[in-house]
Amino acid sequence: MPYPLISIIIPCYNHGRLIDEAIQSVELYPDKNTYEIIIINDGSTDDYTNQHLDELKNKGYHVVFQENQGLGKTRNNGISLARGKYILPLDADNKIRPEYISKAIEVLEKTSSISVVYSDRQLFGNSMKLVKVGEFDLLKILEENYIDACAIFRKTMW
Repeated sequence: MPYPLISIIIPCYNHGRLIDEAIQSVELYPDKNTYEIIIINDGSTDDYTNQHLDELKNKGYHVVFQENQGLGKTRNNGISLARGKYILPLDADNKIRPEYISKAIEVLEKTSSISVVYSDRQLFGNSMKLVKVGEFDLLKILEENYIDACAIFRKTMW
């Protein structure tokens, strides 16, 4: 099987009731050969989550089970397994729009000097607020991380 262009890394800790929406948001992207999904169960203690992730694994999803290591380490563990040229960290309780993948890949493929693509974010659930992130600002990023974790980046930069 050829390598996917982008690897979507989904850490999951007790979010078994939400992860299907995250997966479905990725699977709305029309070109299934472009991506792989790697789900990392970060030592969930919720029986439902563990059972549901077992079911996903039995359906053919790439699910890795590990002891709890925290979100950052879990993302890194997933990225280390990734075969894609680009990485999209997607938390189990988040969703993306399918055009996000294609637009980000287009930018990264056309402009080698760009290493990270991010966007504004739309909240969902209790609030539907649109959070404007703005242009990249080196001084601001040194003070605080204002870019959402769902930024798509070159694996070589990791």
